[in-house]
Amino acid sequence: MTTDLTPFDGSPIAFGEITDEMLDHIEDRLEQIALNTGVPFEAPVDHAFAGGIYMRTVFVPAGSLVVSHIHKTEHHYAVLMGEVSVAIAGGPVERFAAPRTGITKPGTRRLVYAHRDTVWTTYHATEETDVEKIAEMILEPRRRKTPCLG
Repeated sequence: MTTDLTPFDGSPIAFGEITDEMLDHIEDRLEQIALNTGVPFEAPVDHAFAGGIYMRTVFVPAGSLVVSHIHKTEHHYAVLMGEVSVAIAGGPVERFAAPRTGITKPGTRRLVYAHRDTVWTTYHATEETDVEKIAEMILEPRRRKTPCLG
C-alpha cells in the first residue's frame, strides 16, 4: 500500500510501509540539510506540570519534516492544532487534522510532516519536574542530532 505526503510545494512524497532504516536515513538527511544550510530546525517547546503529570507541547511550523525520539513509555498525546501526515515504522502514512488524541506505544518513533502549523502535546505521569531527568526517563538517547518532536 502506498500513501503520500504532500509537502508545501504541492509535490507528493510517496511511501509504502515505513521502516526503521528509512527513518534513520531521513534523520541523516535532515541533519545534513541543517549542517549544509547552517539553519537548524527550531520547534518551540513548552513544559508544564500539575498533579503528577508532565505536559510537553511542541509547535511545529507548516512545511516541517521531523523525526521524533524513540519513546520508552506508553503515554497519551493530543494534536491540538494543525494538520499532519504521520508514519510509524511498520505502518503506512496516516494524514489527520486536529483535534486528535492517541496513545504512543513504547519503542516507537514518528516521521511527521506538518501541512499546517501544528501544536502537538504529550502527557506523562511523573512527579519529576526536571525536564532533563524526565527526558532520560521517557526518551531513548538520540543517535543523531536531527530535528525532533520529542
